[in-house]
Order: sequence, then C-alpha cells, then structure tokens
Amino acid sequence: MILGDIFNFNSTISELSENAEAVTEDFTWGDVLFVILLFVAAYILGLVVAHFMKLRLSHKMEKGQLELASALVRALIIFAALALALPGLFHLSMAIVLLLVIGCIVVIAMSSSAVVGNAAAGVGLLYERTFSAGDFIQVSDVTGTVVSVQLLSVTIRTPSGVLVRIPNSMLYNTMLSNFHAHVARRYTYEVGIRYEDSSDRAIAIIRTIVESHPFVLKNPAPETFVSDIDPSSIRIKCRFWVPSIWANTQDDLSLRTAFLPRIKDAFEAAGIEIPFPETTVRLIGSEPESADKGR
Repeated sequence: MILGDIFNFNSTISELSENAEAVTEDFTWGDVLFVILLFVAAYILGLVVAHFMKLRLSHKMEKGQLELASALVRALIIFAALALALPGLFHLSMAIVLLLVIGCIVVIAMSSSAVVGNAAAGVGLLYERTFSAGDFIQVSDVTGTVVSVQLLSVTIRTPSGVLVRIPNSMLYNTMLSNFHAHVARRYTYEVGIRYEDSSDRAIAIIRTIVESHPFVLKNPAPETFVSDIDPSSIRIKCRFWVPSIWANTQDDLSLRTAFLPRIKDAFEAAGIEIPFPETTVRLIGSEPESADKGR
C-alpha cells in the first residue's frame, strides 16, 4: 500500500520501466481515497496555519504582506502533500520523485519565465516590506492607492478611479515612491510678490494662514522665508508638515485648495499683488526714451 511505499528508497528507474504495467494495475480505491484525504488534510492544515499566522503576525506585518505570506505557506503545504502522495501512488523512490520535481521546475521556468520572475519578485517584495495595501505609491508613470498585493502582481487604483495591474517584476526593478511610508510629509509652496510690496507683511500673512490650519504639525514648525529674488518678483517659500494619511493624493489637491486660495485672497485684501513677468524689448538703432524727452 501507499503508506509502506512513501519512503521506499530502493526503487530505481530501471525497475520502474520494467514494472510500468504493474504499477497501473496496482491502483486500488484505497490508494485513491488516501490521496484525496491527504490533499484535504493539507488544505485544512493550510487554512489552520494561515489563521494562526494572522493571529500571531497581524501586529508585525501589514495586511497585504501577511496575506501573501499565508498564501505561500499554503502552497508549500499542498506541494508537500503532492510530494508525499506520488511515491506511494506510483511506487516511486524519493530520488525519482526529486528528479521529477526538478524537471518540472526546469520546464516551468523555461516555459513561463515571466510567471516565475513575478513570483520571485513577489517573495522579494514580501521580504523588503516596501509597501502594503492602502499605501499611496508611484511606480514609473502610474500613481495610486494599493488595493491588493498578490504573489504575481499588485493592483493599484489611480486618483481617477482606474484599476491598474502591475507585475511584481516591474515593481521590484523600478524606482518606487511610497507617500505613506512615514506618518508625515513635508510640502513646499512658493509665491512671488512685487518689489514695492513688503516681504515681511507677506510672510506674516502666509504664516498666519498655514499655522491656523488644523492639520499642519506644530513640530516641526512651519517655515516661511524669502527664498529668491528674480528679475520680476520676490519669491517667498513656505514649508510645513502634515499627516500622510490626510494628504492621500500625490497631486496635493486637498492641500492646494486649503491654502493657495486663502493666500491669494489675503494678499488682495492687504494690497499685495502677484506680479506678471515683464520684459523690455529695445530695437537696435533706437534711441533711449530719456533722450527723446530731452529734445
């Protein structure tokens, strides 16, 4: 029976070829029932192990990473059940089973290199823990919220509502930005005022608006200062920190609507204008304006 042949290391390839017909004739309903029960037990064991992992590791791993790890463990348990069932079912030695497994792996790797590469990249992403479900990331020209992390691919929902599937190999080999990796993000905005306007007054207006916002962090404190003087304006830069969970879009729509309109209205109320770029064009051979007035 199968139980006695599972760990039989005495069979050889020549013996298998000589007894090929006998192997097929030795199948019994007991063998089939044993294989079915073995796979059912492996499936149930995988569910139990996955549940145990969620109980023990839920506070140490992100949800997407934990689901990927439990899926890998369940696949390994099913594969182990297959490795136990084949020797006894076909009266094979473990050496032959090992050769068959290696051959299958080689065939799969050669015929489905993309699948194997994505699976290996998925294991690498699980080990690095670069992102998880719910994070806002940018991969190449795709930006959005991670919906699910699978063994072969990652699904992202863009700000416009489009669902994008990205292979894990692309994620692993491409520069990736995670906007939710830390609890806070710093934003920088810059505005220009005229030379005749007071830079101190403009700084005070911007500082009042920024510091009064409920989501701007007090530590680190916001910074507002004159950053540059260009040919047409005085540049004032403002830098502040906000929670990453609130600023959940890379285009910063919520931040722009919360600050920039208020800064514009406050500048207009204080008589401060944002200048337009000005360029003076002088034709060759023309006399300066001052010379024309002196004649």
